[in-house]
Amino acid sequence: MLLHRLYGAGHMDAAHYYERSQGLNTLVNALRRERSRILEDESHDDSIEKTEQILECLRNTSDDVGFDAICFDSLIDHIKVLSQNELVFHLINGLLLTERI
Repeated sequence: MLLHRLYGAGHMDAAHYYERSQGLNTLVNALRRERSRILEDESHDDSIEKTEQILECLRNTSDDVGFDAICFDSLIDHIKVLSQNELVFHLINGLLLTERI
């Protein structure tokens, strides 16, 4: 670590080195906790599962059939009308798709 080399070469006094080192260790620990929290977050797993459901539905829908109402209903959480010319589709995985008509 650069900080350790600066201290070892005598370019930094002990108090400043320990202060900076302690600050960096605190930051690293906070980031590790945040990373763990994100990785363990159940909603993240839910989003992945819902995305897989979307992909599965789209794979099973034939282009020859045209509009598949059952698939559509299972993928869309809700639709928000922004204007006469714009809709936002809220998918079950949290993804938002804006469509101009």
